[in-house]
Amino acid sequence: MDTLIITINDKRNYGNRLQNWALSRVLSRRGTCKTASTLLDGDLAKGRGTRARERAAYVRDLLRRGSAGHEAAVRHAAVERFDRRWGLNGPILTFRDGLSGRWRPDTIVIGSDQVWNAMWASPDDLSLGLGMNFDGPTVVSYAASVGTEDVPKWAVPAFREGIARMGAVSVREDRAADVLGGILGRPVAVVADPVALLTPEEWRSVFPGTVGGIEPFALEYFLGELSAEQRAAMDGSSRRTVCPIPVDTRTSVSA
Repeated sequence: MDTLIITINDKRNYGNRLQNWALSRVLSRRGTCKTASTLLDGDLAKGRGTRARERAAYVRDLLRRGSAGHEAAVRHAAVERFDRRWGLNGPILTFRDGLSGRWRPDTIVIGSDQVWNAMWASPDDLSLGLGMNFDGPTVVSYAASVGTEDVPKWAVPAFREGIARMGAVSVREDRAADVLGGILGRPVAVVADPVALLTPEEWRSVFPGTVGGIEPFALEYFLGELSAEQRAAMDGSSRRTVCPIPVDTRTSVSA
């Protein structure tokens, strides 16, 4: 089975790249799997040389910003290396021109991550993320995310039409299932993020030497700041399970 993944190609986001690799790894067990390099039609019209010069200018700009810019440039370069190493730079896909090259998939898998976040997408972007410019292959979603509490009114018809064409649909959050289920008038499955589908041995093949020989511990990760009640609940859970939460694993990310 030949499969094409449509997801977010975010060179600033380690988690985005890891979920992409994990889903690609799982689907590769069943045949060839490639990840589309999605582009806006305006970007594609610029040509490969112009896009390369713009990327170089972006990196130079980051370096001029001092330490924060340097860290962002290092992150961008690391993600580029990761994508090249694991073959995540696949055929170019645009809404207007479709998929570049001669290779054609049997199945389109949309997800994971916020590929359906309509707050920052144009109508064409969202249609692309819903696989609406593919007529032949089977289209499904796996652990797709809308990324917000609700979807804007303009996007409702696109979701209704796009998801109705899919052979199967799943999301990674309960709220996304509620929102899309309300639009479709039927239940939507909630599934685990692709990173949870791989074994520790498979992850060690990517990051050798990072895990092993340590005592059990809990990793705490939240979006936004914890309330006093949440902090008390987490500390209580740690004491009950005799599983400490090291200070350097307490990660909070501003939403």
